[in-house]
Amino acid sequence: MRSGWLKETIVRKIIRTASALIDGLLLTDLLLRTILFSAYIALQPHSSAMHTVSEDGIPKLTKDDFKEVVAKEPSALIHFFEPWSGHCKSMEIEFVQVAAELQGKAFLTAVDATEESKLSRKYNIERFSTLKLFSNGMELAFY
Repeated sequence: MRSGWLKETIVRKIIRTASALIDGLLLTDLLLRTILFSAYIALQPHSSAMHTVSEDGIPKLTKDDFKEVVAKEPSALIHFFEPWSGHCKSMEIEFVQVAAELQGKAFLTAVDATEESKLSRKYNIERFSTLKLFSNGMELAFY
């Protein structure tokens, strides 16, 4: 019981710290997202399910498996990207590093918006890179 209170207190401090950083410091987008996402996943159970991983270490979802995979993950961060975009390529490098750091704690995956345009439209993706956070199939936030 006490460790649950301590964990919640730490998470609240992380969230307050992240909010202060938003107001006063310049951080890269991904670093800020990682801080907030880490605070969220600290309180979540984690799936031990295995997923097929691509060369860069990030599973790529399609319209055929998106709904099923996202529905069973307690915390999933989805990167919607266009492979030709310089911004998306830069984000992918950092996303791969974050995925490695959070392996076993959260599920990070990606959707190629050029190949999965219907899926991108379904989730109202209008610009790239876009990150969406899901928990057990429910969309919680987007960045």
